[in-house]
Amino acid sequence: MRDAILVMGAGGFVGRHLLPALVQRGERVVAVTRRAFGVMDGVEVRASQLLEPEDRAPLLGMRVVNACSGESVTLQGLFDAIEQAAGQYLGRVCDGSRTVDAPRVSMDASLARELYGWMPSTPLLEGLRRTWEWLLTTRH
Repeated sequence: MRDAILVMGAGGFVGRHLLPALVQRGERVVAVTRRAFGVMDGVEVRASQLLEPEDRAPLLGMRVVNACSGESVTLQGLFDAIEQAAGQYLGRVCDGSRTVDAPRVSMDASLARELYGWMPSTPLLEGLRRTWEWLLTTRH
């Protein structure tokens, strides 16, 4: 049996565009989403926030394929870009005592390129703008 492709955030902006393309290609797709409604036929749905160990257990050993811009940005720079895309100050609280926060956010799209020939074509800021617009115009 063919390995399933796990799509995290399947109900979001990228996921809603990715699912139809994968199903059309004949891929076996598992969608993880907080909102199970609206996910298309032919997709196995796991409604979860992946907060509990039993929610994450079926995902162990799966490879992560990122559909991302591939850009590396500081956390502060990411917040600035989100606010720029939103056209408004969204508020933030900086707590220097938190040692778990990464100084930079960087996702690697090389496995998507290797497996599917996928290359990022949308810069981070433009992707954030499109996502923000989608959030404003989509009923949640």
